[in-house]
Amino acid sequence: MGYALFIPRGRRTLTLKLYSFNFEKIQLEGTVNIRDGKIWNLHTRKLSTPVARKELLKLLKGQRILFSSEHSSTLEPIIKREKLSYQILEFCTSCLSRGIAKPVKKNYYIVYGRKMCKNCAEEELNKELKFRGFSPASFEHFSKLLYRLRNFEKISNLLQSQSLEDSHTLYDRVKSDKIGGIKLDKLPINKEFMRILKQRNIKELTSIQKLATDAGLLKKNSLLVASATASGKTLIAELAGIEAALRGEKFLFLVPLVALANQKYEEFKSYSKLGLKVAIRVGRSRIVDDREPLMDSSKLKHADIVVGTYEGIDYLLRAGNKDKLGKVGVVAVDEVHTLSQEERGIELDGFLSRLEHTFPKAQIIALTATIGNPKEIAEHYSLKLVESNSRPIPLERHLVFIGSEDEKLSAILKLVKKEASIKSSKGFYGQSLIFTNSRRKASSLAGFLSDRGIRAGEYHAGLSYSRRKRIEKNFIEQRLNCVVATAALGAGIDFPASQVIFGSLTMGNKKLEVRDFLQMQGRAGRPSYHDRGRVVILAMPGAKSSFSMKESEDEIAVKLLSGKPEDIEIPAEEGEDEMQLLACMVSAGNVRDGVKVAGNMLFPVNSGKAIKKLEEHGMIKGGKITQLGRITSIHFLKPQEAKIMYFSNESPEKILSSLFPFTNAYLSISLVSKIQKIYRVTVPMRYFDALGIIFQEPRKEFMDIIEMVRQEFLICSCEEFPYCQHSLEMLSEKIIMLRRQKNNIKEISRSLSAYYIKTFSGDIFNYLDTIVKKAEGFLDIMKLRKSSMVKDVERLIKEIEGYRSKTK
Repeated sequence: MGYALFIPRGRRTLTLKLYSFNFEKIQLEGTVNIRDGKIWNLHTRKLSTPVARKELLKLLKGQRILFSSEHSSTLEPIIKREKLSYQILEFCTSCLSRGIAKPVKKNYYIVYGRKMCKNCAEEELNKELKFRGFSPASFEHFSKLLYRLRNFEKISNLLQSQSLEDSHTLYDRVKSDKIGGIKLDKLPINKEFMRILKQRNIKELTSIQKLATDAGLLKKNSLLVASATASGKTLIAELAGIEAALRGEKFLFLVPLVALANQKYEEFKSYSKLGLKVAIRVGRSRIVDDREPLMDSSKLKHADIVVGTYEGIDYLLRAGNKDKLGKVGVVAVDEVHTLSQEERGIELDGFLSRLEHTFPKAQIIALTATIGNPKEIAEHYSLKLVESNSRPIPLERHLVFIGSEDEKLSAILKLVKKEASIKSSKGFYGQSLIFTNSRRKASSLAGFLSDRGIRAGEYHAGLSYSRRKRIEKNFIEQRLNCVVATAALGAGIDFPASQVIFGSLTMGNKKLEVRDFLQMQGRAGRPSYHDRGRVVILAMPGAKSSFSMKESEDEIAVKLLSGKPEDIEIPAEEGEDEMQLLACMVSAGNVRDGVKVAGNMLFPVNSGKAIKKLEEHGMIKGGKITQLGRITSIHFLKPQEAKIMYFSNESPEKILSSLFPFTNAYLSISLVSKIQKIYRVTVPMRYFDALGIIFQEPRKEFMDIIEMVRQEFLICSCEEFPYCQHSLEMLSEKIIMLRRQKNNIKEISRSLSAYYIKTFSGDIFNYLDTIVKKAEGFLDIMKLRKSSMVKDVERLIKEIEGYRSKTK
């Protein structure tokens, strides 16, 4: 027995297909004619003459007769009249239209009112996505959504209009992991230390913390701890570090950014209850200004806990002042995934090698967010790997497709409002952290939300220290509904947000990497504040964030959500390995030992080639480090920069501005709008890049601006004009000159605005601080050279760092 499938073809004809029992093979196929509501005969290519009614009915009585429910009104009366047994099934209508019998039972999809199988529904979905400009990468996401909704028209409506319903936007859920199962009371730690932890509501270890203790955390084993953000990595370092401090050994906790160092410094002050002294070493800020505090490093020798930046502690190693740190028992290095960052990566790599050489008996606790090759990193630095993908609370991840920038703004407004209305079981209202790709957008978006009743703040490196601290304080005290931050500052943000919104999928003009995305999404949800975390990605199908971007936003979004974190690979520009080799030599005390230390770096330093370059630059002579080499390393100068300083006869400000130009100048918003309106082009954010538009095609509306800017910043005859380096150098000289004329940060910014230059106070402050630090290296080089410029450089340093405004 097989199946006999009837499919209506017209008013008087039916298609008949006789199948084997499993529908795999068609045994007979033909056209059945109907007369007076009865089956009359069958025409088939296999037979030269039709099969008569009597023979056909006899054949059909030996089969299980089937037809689709949508054809029941036509076929059921005919089959009943012939007294044939039958069964009405659900078939994929698309397959039937192609003559294929595919029962779908309950697992069908509704496509324009018709029932289809999964394959046919996905074919229709693929056509719709292509028609609407979605990339192939989006298919998987919508396929999952189609599976959940079982209705193609709902998907089609979603593609046509923005939807923020959770059931429509949910990409996946990341479950929380069970607590590690070890009560704090069971740990062999100081009882007073345990009491302080319990006051912080820490009563049981998380999964990653349990794994770390199992791996010998409290037995002085050196570890690489790789896990998601907010999974409890800092406490792992504290457990080992505080115990060491109570034994009389020093606990170093090192981070990449001053903001993070300040935060940890404040947190660790709670251990003063244990009689422990806490110090901070971040490299003292040299600029005096009403709006910027002096962040001096406390005395280190008598401190039990030292919180510092990589650079702050590396300076001590290079300067030969490791004795100031005393007996170091535990060194915790946070944010080790920054090894993959340009400039900072190779610097950290060299620093880790110098730490290991300087403190060979210390326990090293390296902390990193999720990375692709943790085993390789752990093995290289001789660390035991402790790895977990668990989270302390669940995380929802949502993907929202929008059609325009206006829709994006509207979506962000709704998302922030909704989250702010939700109160957790811990008593905290929802707060959002919104990432975008530029300071201008952060400022604009924060303003847009504030104008619509949202308590919003912008947060980026261009803000003054005091303003950033005020934003942090207001967010923690729940005075803000959201903070809009640049993606570039993602590593330095530690806000207790319940929701993270990605308004942009780029960091500057580069697409986010999965590794960075995972770290940033980890900011959503804190176990002591929230019941769950929520991540929302906003993507515009087919749109590209910049001309250089190959992938569309929806393609990047799906890859971020589904991809694995990239391996750590250390990028390095030409000459950076020479700088690290020199630093290793200076901290080790001699060339030979320095080569060994540099040989332990993850980045493959070509010592032979680098030594030749260092000899050419005068850093090494006769197999020994020269005084110029020591000065260069202590002041974090590149050998090429030190060489230029040594031999140049230009003025100090000209040398410093050419080596270290100010790059954070932006075109004012008013002029951007005017250029966009007249030239009808997208205007770059950077000041001189944007001005290039009106210089290349001058129009009368801009002639006054062109002449003013040309006279002040563009006096050169370069072929690259106005994009050449000289314009940046002249702007940098202008900033230095304004400071030397006793202008504070705000006054400098106001003076630059006369040239339609938009600047941020934090950028000017950091720039002047950098110039002073580099000038100190320049001063030592001039003293070594016994140059007449010594007094000029001393005066420049004093004038840049020493003025305090009397006006409020």
